[in-house]
Amino acid sequence: MARLQEKILDFGSGPIIKDHETLESLELSDADGQGVLMMGDSQLKQLRLQQPVSASGSSQRTLVPALSMKLWYAPYLEIPGGFVLKGATLVAIRPSEERSDENRSGGGGWSGGVCWVPEAFEEPYRTAARMLVKRRTYGLEMNSF
Repeated sequence: MARLQEKILDFGSGPIIKDHETLESLELSDADGQGVLMMGDSQLKQLRLQQPVSASGSSQRTLVPALSMKLWYAPYLEIPGGFVLKGATLVAIRPSEERSDENRSGGGGWSGGVCWVPEAFEEPYRTAARMLVKRRTYGLEMNSF
C-alpha cells in the first residue's frame, strides 16, 4: 500500500498532472483491469498542491496519510448473464481528511452512500459492485504512520 501511495504521488508531482492544469479527471487501471484508481477535479487539484512524499527520518519508510476504507465481501456472488464470482471483494479507499471535510460540509462522504464506487467499473463488474455495496459494509480507519 505504501509503495502504491508513493507511486501515485510521484505520478502526481510529475509533469503529467502538474503541467496539465486543464485535466479534470483521471482513471488508471492495472494491466488486468482488476484495480482502478479514479480521481476527480478536486482530488487532482489537491495532488498538484501536495508536497512529494519523502521517507521518514531514520527508518527510510514512506509516510502514508490517514486513510478511510470500506470493504464488501461475498463468498459467492451470482450476477446476471451467468457470471459467478467466488470470493468477490471490493475495497474503496479515501483519505480520512476528505471524508471528514465532506461530512462537516454536509456533503456525501461515506455517509451519503457509495454510489460512485460501481461507476469505476465496466460490465459485468459494475453490476457485481452494485450488488456488493448493498451487502454488509466493513470499515477500517488507518492512521498515518
